Amino acid sequence: MPAQHDLMKNTNALSILSYIRSYGASTRRKIQFATELSWATVSNITAELLDRHVLTEYEQSEKSTGRTPTILDFAPGRNLCIGLEINIEGLTAVLLDLRCQVLDQIECPIVKAERDSTIEQLTGMIDHILSKNSISSGQLMGIGVAVQGSVDGDSSVSLYNHYIRDWRNVPLKKLLEERYGVETVILHDPVCMAAYDKWKWARSSNEDFVLIRLAYGIGMGYMINGEVLRGYQGTAGELGHTIVNPNGPECICGNRGCLESYCSVRGIARRAWEVLDTDGHPFDDDDVEYMEQLLKKAADLARGGDSAMKKLFDEAGEYLGIGISNLVNILNPQHIVISGALCSCDDLFLDRAIKRAKQLRWPLSDYSIHVNEDELAAPIGAALKLINDAFSNLDSKLLR
Repeated sequence: MPAQHDLMKNTNALSILSYIRSYGASTRRKIQFATELSWATVSNITAELLDRHVLTEYEQSEKSTGRTPTILDFAPGRNLCIGLEINIEGLTAVLLDLRCQVLDQIECPIVKAERDSTIEQLTGMIDHILSKNSISSGQLMGIGVAVQGSVDGDSSVSLYNHYIRDWRNVPLKKLLEERYGVETVILHDPVCMAAYDKWKWARSSNEDFVLIRLAYGIGMGYMINGEVLRGYQGTAGELGHTIVNPNGPECICGNRGCLESYCSVRGIARRAWEVLDTDGHPFDDDDVEYMEQLLKKAADLARGGDSAMKKLFDEAGEYLGIGISNLVNILNPQHIVISGALCSCDDLFLDRAIKRAKQLRWPLSDYSIHVNEDELAAPIGAALKLINDAFSNLDSKLLR
């Protein structure tokens, strides 16, 4: 019986906390009516949450006749999360509260694209954001990390990142948990962005959707019944390495004609470099700034009518459309979200991709497409994993 009582109590507590998360600061009476719990249950549980500094209480500002009801809300500066992103474009750290409001953020380029230096720079950013905001480890609920490349099925090891030297089987979860003493999860960046999109647009669990990140490579996250499709080894979603033209250019994976070779920043930059007069400047997969310059130059020339550069973006749209149609035919998503750095020139390829995808899809498949250009989607989405668990897991840290 005690175990059953604790189960019911925790269920009721999560119901109260979820209401405050969704609808904001509220009185006990409003919480009671919304959750359909008894007055005694609401009073007892909120008293415990106040004692544990999960909630705070203050008087309602508006004057009213009779006794002024008090307002309950999440305690400021408590149960915070840090969301991180490791990307060739740079490192990002965000500090979030339980409502995913960004309290602080840091963004900086990777100083040296190799394993130990990148880890040192990342922990330095975490230390800085904790020190700047006077946060102790006891106020931190967890750390979520969005990474490029593959992640193992336990969300603990970053298996591979082409852009960072020696980045193989990096036990990021273990490293960060030992240093900061809080739960840490490691997730593939498009999976994080898909989770962010679900939260941002309040998608219900029965809305299946795909997020495609067109950045220096191509990543994909797929949400089905409210859960991320991970695959046997956690590496599902390598859309960029599906082959759309067996006779196409060589990809960094060793195959030819991968989608990534046609509609990623690196793919278009490399192909533009092969055509443009670059004064003998070598092409370097690690030189982000140079790839950005090449992409911008190619886009400007294409918008100005240059036939060679226009062809690059036409092919990007053509092959992206083929990739999308294959996804639609295999997975039948309700929504498709396009994101990533390549969206800075989506005017040159996206309409063609949408048109081609609709031509090739299974005729009975219906779906919508929209663009998400929120630069903080990945680090927020990484932290969302921890925050969502806190409101749904009966062993939640909020209840301990």
